[in-house]
Amino acid sequence: AYERLAIELGRDPDRVGKLSKALVAGRKEWPLFRTAQRARELEAAFREMARRQRAGDPPAPITIEPVDHRTG
Repeated sequence: AYERLAIELGRDPDRVGKLSKALVAGRKEWPLFRTAQRARELEAAFREMARRQRAGDPPAPITIEPVDHRTG
């Protein structure tokens, strides 16, 4: 599917242009581009994993609440 999409995009510069414009337009709001926020959330996950390990808790799924990107 990835290869097929790459070929389709290579043959359709108008589609590539539309996708590029959409990416630029969404850069400030889409979670994909909030790297500092994602890093803080990942750090929180690591802290929780370390806390569980130090407490002797067995591995288990954890849920980390999203960090508000406006307040950090």
